[in-house]
Amino acid sequence: MAIKKVIYGVIVNVDPKKLASNQINLSLVDILTSVEIQNPGYFKSNKGGLIKNAMNGIIRDIVNLSVLLERMELVYQNTHTNLLKDKDMLWISCDIETYFMLLRSIADSLAIIICKSSRFSGQVPASFNKLKECILKHQDRIEKEFYNLFVNDDVSWFDELKDIRDNIIHHNANTIIYKNQNSYYFSINLGGKNIIKSTNKKDISPIFEYLKELTISVLHFMDSTAKAICAIFLNTDVLKSKKISETAVTGVTITSFKKLIMMD
Repeated sequence: MAIKKVIYGVIVNVDPKKLASNQINLSLVDILTSVEIQNPGYFKSNKGGLIKNAMNGIIRDIVNLSVLLERMELVYQNTHTNLLKDKDMLWISCDIETYFMLLRSIADSLAIIICKSSRFSGQVPASFNKLKECILKHQDRIEKEFYNLFVNDDVSWFDELKDIRDNIIHHNANTIIYKNQNSYYFSINLGGKNIIKSTNKKDISPIFEYLKELTISVLHFMDSTAKAICAIFLNTDVLKSKKISETAVTGVTITSFKKLIMMD
């Protein structure tokens, strides 16, 4: 019996202006790939190993997000053929809850990368929520580049994400799916109230539009994190050169992820 290996995401060198439909450029991956090339021993250290592992976790999570998006789209298309009947709402509900958990996982991986990239790594926590609280209370425990991430950038997306994820996991909030002929909508109900900030008078939100906004906020923070790490690593000689590798994460379902974030 032939065994096929599933590859979650492959980093390839590429011209960012000539990306294929199944490729996405992440500046954080560019920076950390450059470190591996310019300073091969760095990721063999304890801190460097944790940073690389967190980067690989982010890549895996993004590929998994793209899988969920593609599956939700396939489910929606099949509802018109009556193949799924009422199962479609259950599948979408499960996928959207998993989507929020993966976004939270990306946030915590970013926290690990920030923490372990800092010379104050022993003084700051490596979870996003605790790191945010610590940095805002103790400016002197982190480099100014990282401090500015939480002051100058809008991180309200994390509070919203944390609230959703925690209420689903710890308080048994229910994800309710609605549909019409054109799209899916959802609400997350706890104690009879929708905890999602609705975008219309019906107190329900279009799924893909909502996920797009939240996902872009996470990607924006990731890009800002990459710029901060680049500046710090150049100052500390972890990066030996300002020449940064140009890479792309490649995966068969990445097209669906790109479709979401580029959606009008």
